Amino acid sequence: MSKKKQFSQFFIALLLITNFLIMLVWNLKTPLMDDDLWFRYQAVQGHIIRDGIQDYMTWNGRFWGQTFCRVSLLGGQKGSSILNAFLFAILIFLILKITDALQDENFSLLRVVTIISAIYLFTPGFASVFIWRAGVGNYMDTMIIYISYLLLFVNATNKKLACLYLPMLGLFAGWGNENTSGGVILISIFVICIQYVFTKRFYLSQILGLVFSLIGLAILIISPGGHNRLVTTHPNFLQESIIRRTLSNFKQLVAFILSQKQMVLFFVLLQMRF
Repeated sequence: MSKKKQFSQFFIALLLITNFLIMLVWNLKTPLMDDDLWFRYQAVQGHIIRDGIQDYMTWNGRFWGQTFCRVSLLGGQKGSSILNAFLFAILIFLILKITDALQDENFSLLRVVTIISAIYLFTPGFASVFIWRAGVGNYMDTMIIYISYLLLFVNATNKKLACLYLPMLGLFAGWGNENTSGGVILISIFVICIQYVFTKRFYLSQILGLVFSLIGLAILIISPGGHNRLVTTHPNFLQESIIRRTLSNFKQLVAFILSQKQMVLFFVLLQMRF
């Protein structure tokens, strides 16, 4: 093993451990709040799956995110802190993996540090995504599924085993949350199209992954609980035309991005880089 490879592996391990410790301390210093307290109570009662189904039928279609949150809270504040910090380190590793930052021939300290720094600096509502337990279950934990799915999806062209695991991961990725699952499906479609342009072939494993991710998204969208929540929080939304809904959501998205000054800075620097 070359010295460069040994150094890169040591550096990555050191970074992952450091980030684990940072997030562990941050989680331990953050008390359970809002939905965390209710989910903790439900977890202790031992009816995690039943409560997830009840959520799906009455208030929230995000069965897996809500369930992940309840499972993490079985260990209380300390147990969930350790688990969340560990999963955050896994997420960083997966992000570095999918961006090819861990390739030996392309390894760059600056690139790795920049990617990790961007996660801390440019994630909107960082604490709501990575610290608040309810947010962790619905966003960080499902993000691990999304990236794992996409990593395997891109590299599954000639692997028969992929016909077994990609549909399962695809179902989980599609049935994640309304904010991200659709984006994952669009990326899957782009990957299939690009590969067809270069290879003139479609791959069964990827088609199955895409189909099951669409099934998962459909299960999420048609949930009675999701409908109830939408009617309660946005009573006039379903009465508006699709065009009006699209324009309204687009305006909200632009307003949110502009309110996140660090995100605007990130996009400006990204454009300057390329």
